[in-house]
Amino acid sequence: MGATIRLPGSLKFWIGGSEEVNCECGTVRECIDYLSETHPDSRARLFDEQGEVSSLLMIFLNGENVRHLDGLATSVKDGDQLAIIPLAVGG
Repeated sequence: MGATIRLPGSLKFWIGGSEEVNCECGTVRECIDYLSETHPDSRARLFDEQGEVSSLLMIFLNGENVRHLDGLATSVKDGDQLAIIPLAVGG
């Protein structure tokens, strides 16, 4: 079964027009890596130049910001929902 990675409609073009991808990974970081490996067009948007997850993204696991959990090391289990949300930027 695995976990589901969801992106808002405005970002679904990153993953070929779909709004979600299923993955069987053990941590949030593994899920993000899986997404970038299976959808290479998303890599430049997911990661910064240092290979870290972009600071312009917020990641939620079952509705809770992973920054308030164990960050990218947060465990993921079957049935979990991982959401990637872009921060609103501009001036």
